[in-house]
Order: sequence, then structure tokens, then C-alpha cells
Amino acid sequence: MIRIVWKDRVFVGDVEVSAATDLQTGLIELSRNWLKDIHPVWLEFIIEHEKSHYILQTFDETACDARAFQVLADKGRSLTELVKAITRILNFNAPTEEERNFNWYRFHLQAERARQYSNTIKKNGKR
Repeated sequence: MIRIVWKDRVFVGDVEVSAATDLQTGLIELSRNWLKDIHPVWLEFIIEHEKSHYILQTFDETACDARAFQVLADKGRSLTELVKAITRILNFNAPTEEERNFNWYRFHLQAERARQYSNTIKKNGKR
């Protein structure tokens, strides 16, 4: 069962993060320090992303991004805000090139999801 708690700060090991999920218990911890005054859709994306870790039982960030995007896009959330949401949590100035490249890759995937979703809506005449 998924349970969400707010904490002043959240850590994975010794690294401070915006949110973390325990795959065994479904406990999601959200950081007040990182997420205060955040746009509601961005927060919704972060929470749905964290839920995805538990639901999919994976540490795969791109799979969780994809599921969170689909759930929220299907609820009618702004595609632009869903793309912006990922930029709120990714560190494009990360200490290692590998991490920076991976974050840019996640951003690219999110933008592409929005493009494809938008094209599907236009093709089907729905939204």
C-alpha cells in the first residue's frame, strides 16, 4: 500500500533528493526543502513518478517517467507542464558527465512523449 509523508529533507544514502520510494513498503517521502512552492502539476508528476517505482517495482527512472507522464496526460494535465516538471527534479549540472547526460536523455524522452501524445490527440481529434 502506498503511503506519502512529507519530511524537511529526504536522503538516499548521503545524497539529498526531492523524493524517495521504498519498493518494499510503498512509503514515499517528499522533501519540503526541495518541493516547497512547486507548481501543482509538477508536484503531481513527482508523486506519480514515485508511485510508479512501487507499482512497477523498479528503480528504472525512465520507466517511471513514462508511466507518470501517461497517467497525468490521460487526466488532461498540460503537456507543457509535464515536460517542465522533469526539469524541476533533474540536475543538469550534476557532478559527473554520465549523470548530466542521463538527465538530458530523460528530458529528451519526456519532450518526445509530449510531442507524440499531442500528435495522437490531433490525429484522433480528442482531448
